[in-house]
Amino acid sequence: MSVTTGDVPKNLYADVGRTFVSVQTARLGDVDALSSFLGTVRTVGGRFASVDSAEDHLDLEPSRSLTMITVVEGSAEVSADDAEPLLAPRRAVALARAGRRIRVRPGQDDSTTSVLVSRLSLHRHRSSHVLDTLPDVTVVPDEGLPCPILDVVLAEWEHDQPGGQLVLERASEVLLLITLREWYTQWAPEPPAWFVAAGDPVLAPVLRAIHAEPRLPWTVASLAARVPTSRATLAARFRAVLGETPIAYLSRWRMHVAADLLAETDLPVVDVARAVGYTSPFAFSEAFTRAFGVRPSTARGERSDQDEATSA
Repeated sequence: MSVTTGDVPKNLYADVGRTFVSVQTARLGDVDALSSFLGTVRTVGGRFASVDSAEDHLDLEPSRSLTMITVVEGSAEVSADDAEPLLAPRRAVALARAGRRIRVRPGQDDSTTSVLVSRLSLHRHRSSHVLDTLPDVTVVPDEGLPCPILDVVLAEWEHDQPGGQLVLERASEVLLLITLREWYTQWAPEPPAWFVAAGDPVLAPVLRAIHAEPRLPWTVASLAARVPTSRATLAARFRAVLGETPIAYLSRWRMHVAADLLAETDLPVVDVARAVGYTSPFAFSEAFTRAFGVRPSTARGERSDQDEATSA
């Protein structure tokens, strides 16, 4: 099989690379809320699939991962479990929450539909801030605006090239972030409170500080100094937008980070405690138990049981 890149726009990947580098340079060390919640997005499975007749369909079994369906040819009707399907036109992206049985059919006027199906693994607890605000199936259509990363996906579908699988995996991870950002800014009936706070001139720098350094001994005064603003103003803005105090938000974030560290690493509990700002393992264990109803060691044991069940 001969492979050629002659028909692929030569500047396509260069444009994406330049965009990525410029964004990373501008935001280095600046951990925004959406990036914090999703953490390290990882593609755990991805493939192109086609449905060739209106009577045919593609069934996707329930998964512990988020499913993303990118329509590269025709249009698709996407449904979760027994719900009514949503129409996803060409270049649209559909997101389906974990644990749902997904069905993909060609759109009413299409005989053939082709999609990229990606399974994406996220931090369980931190990502709940995002995933719990989504419907079972979310469709974000293409509005005709430039989207270089989506062009990369289409180019990989049209041209079989070396390294294509890795390109699709990395592209899927970036496309997920872009899709969520578009959903919250353009399509969501009501954006979640944290998304509103992420654009608030008082709250945004405080959220970035909390998310980036949960181990630091933050106080309302030290958080207010990041804006800068007064403690009273910060507390009032937190209650008005997020419905809780700065310290309550900090405590909840620390527990979510700790739960993910226990689930995803082999760090000793004492090191997990330090990573989220607790110098006393006993105090950390008490706080964790209040948040989740189980001790940190029990939560780690439940992780091991789930891993064994998954591999069985």
